[in-house]
Amino acid sequence: GELRPLTDRLIAPDLEINNSLIKKRFPKNRLKVAAHPVLENYYQFPKDRRKELRSKTRQQLEISSDKPVLMILSEPLQTNNSPSYSLLKSRLKSGDYLEAWLNAKYSEKYQLGVRFHPLEEKVVPSEWLDLTDLDFESALSLADSVVGLASTTMAFAVAFGLEVNCLDRDISDWYPEKSKIPACLWKKLISDGIFQNDPNRLYKKTDQPNKSGALTIVNEVMKMINS
Repeated sequence: GELRPLTDRLIAPDLEINNSLIKKRFPKNRLKVAAHPVLENYYQFPKDRRKELRSKTRQQLEISSDKPVLMILSEPLQTNNSPSYSLLKSRLKSGDYLEAWLNAKYSEKYQLGVRFHPLEEKVVPSEWLDLTDLDFESALSLADSVVGLASTTMAFAVAFGLEVNCLDRDISDWYPEKSKIPACLWKKLISDGIFQNDPNRLYKKTDQPNKSGALTIVNEVMKMINS
């Protein structure tokens, strides 16, 4: 934005964003491509720590069911300049409302839970878990599967090794191109297979994107700026 001319160095998390910035006339010599350092940490999150957090969180929420946990990452949506509304209240292309669809499709196999966005009104459906106040590592450790829209949070879930169902193509009145993120970047995320989508099943990401050296590159750039 207006502060761009004041930026000495800018780290892009991948090549697509790097090229997008160049097209916006950001100087090539000020850009450095790196992976996402938080994602890198999540790929390497210790299994024993995850097991510990899972057990602690189940006790905290008094979960007695042995069902796996399906976490819905909700967020406020706004289309056609209308007032914002919760993802749970959105309608699928099939005509079903998302909340009813999730109950019908997953409630027998999974214990459903929802994590609301801070800007949403928190109305937890009956018999669902409220995961909103958990820290994110505890929420990811508790969950076995995640449903939501393409976002950094969903990428964190992929890095954690969880099954992910991205609803971008299933929501009738919303699609990624309506967001401020360029359409080409969303299409790249989908085509990479990081965010898979199929109305009949959940996918598990097995091929990890190249994430080598993210923290090293960030440290190098910080040293460069401070020198």
